[in-house]
Amino acid sequence: MHSHKLNLILSPDTYLPIHVLQPSATTGRFGALSSRFAFTKVMDFLRSWSSFIMVEHHTFVKFLPKADNPSHFCLVRVVQRPPTVVLHVGCLEGMPHQLLLEVGWPPNGLVCAV
Repeated sequence: MHSHKLNLILSPDTYLPIHVLQPSATTGRFGALSSRFAFTKVMDFLRSWSSFIMVEHHTFVKFLPKADNPSHFCLVRVVQRPPTVVLHVGCLEGMPHQLLLEVGWPPNGLVCAV
């Protein structure tokens, strides 16, 4: 298996607070940043890109086009570590790079959107 690791930094849903690195005066806690909208865009892209989804909506499988049978495939495993997302991409050894380019991997549109 040939694998890649793609780390994406998600954009926050709201603007960053002025004092993001200082705790609140009343509670003494730091503010939380959420990036749910960007994470949803990543998951929507992977749902539309993949052939099917398995393992609780975190693993995506894409069969690559072949004339005879779907013998080549690509696996994408999503691990969320806020405010980042890690995409673990695995493909079979010896698979032609041209096949990956035909199905749109690496996802340039995804990286620009997030």
